[in-house]
Formats: sequence, structure tokens, C-alpha cells
Amino acid sequence: MQARSAVMDFSGADRHAAAVDGLGRRYELPLAGLFTHWYRALRVAETGTFEKAEAACRAAAAGLDGAGMPGLERGLLPLTLLCLRMRHGEPYGSDPDADWGPHEPWVTPLRLLEDGRHTEAGKLLRKLPDPPRVCCRRLFGT
Repeated sequence: MQARSAVMDFSGADRHAAAVDGLGRRYELPLAGLFTHWYRALRVAETGTFEKAEAACRAAAAGLDGAGMPGLERGLLPLTLLCLRMRHGEPYGSDPDADWGPHEPWVTPLRLLEDGRHTEAGKLLRKLPDPPRVCCRRLFGT
């Protein structure tokens, strides 16, 4: 699903999602459906309106509660909604009380920029660590 989505091959990704759903039912793997639910929310984000995409993302996030995946449960919805707003040209307008989880260090400078606090945002950006080199190798072959 991820690879097909990355190249906007939603027909291929839909087939993969259907296969994952089938395997999840066959082998009683409830988390499989959680991943396909998020895929379908992504698909709406790329092909639907902002309002429909936001509703789809919120519905997908509801499945994270108690799923045993704390790395996704904390911060994924606020980050997803921020990206969705950026993608659709909407004001960021994020909830100041949102739990950004592990994404907070990377989101805070952007939120400061939105508030016109450029100097503070720049200071925080300079303190952020570089991404692991292995990520760059995978992305750019370097």
C-alpha cells in the first residue's frame, strides 16, 4: 500500500489494501484493518475535500486508542491534521493542547513561524538533530 501510494497508484494500493483486509480476517489480525483504515484516510486526503479527509483521519485515529501502538497513538492525529491543512492550503490552527508525542520537536518551530515568532523558530530549528544518515541513503541513494 505504501509503495503504491507513494507513486499515486491508488488502484494498486487498493488491491493491496483488500488483500491485507482479507488476510486480517482470515488470520484474525485486527491491527491489519487499522493500517488499511489509515491508508483509506490517506487516499481521501489525496483525492477528496479537506472536510472529508479530516473526518476520515479522525475516524482512523479512533482505532488507535488501546491498539498497543503508543508510537502511533501519541501525536499521529495532530501531525496528520497539520499535514492535511498544509496540503489543502488551510490555516494550521492546531490545538494548543494537542499531544504531538515524539513529533513535537519538529512541529514546534512551524507553529512558532505561524505565530510570527521567527527568531524563536530559527533557534529551535538549529537545535534539531540531523536525520539519521540511513534515512537519506534510502531516500536519495547517497
